Amino acid sequence: MVLAVSPPTPVVIDIDYHLAMIQAHKRWCACFGMAIAPDTDIGGASASEVVMFDFAGQLLPFTLDDGGEKSSIGLSIWAGGEYQEPLAPNWRLRVGGSIFRREYAGKQFDRMGLGFHAGPRWLIDPRTEASLLLTFRREWQGSRPSSRSAGVRLEASRRFTPRLSGQLGATWSKKRHDESTRSDGPVSDLSVGLTLSGRPTLQANFHTGWERARTEAETLRNRTLSLGARIALPCGFNVSETLTGRLTDF
Repeated sequence: MVLAVSPPTPVVIDIDYHLAMIQAHKRWCACFGMAIAPDTDIGGASASEVVMFDFAGQLLPFTLDDGGEKSSIGLSIWAGGEYQEPLAPNWRLRVGGSIFRREYAGKQFDRMGLGFHAGPRWLIDPRTEASLLLTFRREWQGSRPSSRSAGVRLEASRRFTPRLSGQLGATWSKKRHDESTRSDGPVSDLSVGLTLSGRPTLQANFHTGWERARTEAETLRNRTLSLGARIALPCGFNVSETLTGRLTDF
């Protein structure tokens, strides 16, 4: 909050030092959230009553028994936590996990996931840090296991000026499905964010993300681009908006 008013250089240096000390002494962190989750197509079905399937090089029509899309309103809950163990003055070992659950009226559409990550965190200087994490994730659809993935994630952040800071994240993972093996393949994503402190009580966050799934089935390959912004208002209120677009290659 003080950095947002552009204080004199000696004050900036002093604040940078104390912020770095606070980050270096942090051991535990946790998060919890919940949201209403309306979905106009919880089963991921086609909007058409008749769809075309490729059989031996020929497209054959198939009539959907359930009429295609299904709409429902669910409840989404997620939580996570992490512990950091000091290894050296500028090194920490991060170990953490997460869980999410999404409930709908039809139990076959419920989803649950468990995640785990571990790896080193490098406090490069008072304004810069980076982490390299091994990740693992297991997901369930309804009451049955649906997929598992393992990979590596890079996280980095830097405060460029007293008011402007940036964040970078990149992940590569190998995803395998228990039943739909045609959906197996590597998934990669890249995200970049900027945080601007306009005033002590006003902060704006802008981020963009890119994701690509290279499944074994070419008709399931897709690329995702997202743009978002968050404004921190007085009295602890935040307002955010995210726009996501997905392109599937055929």
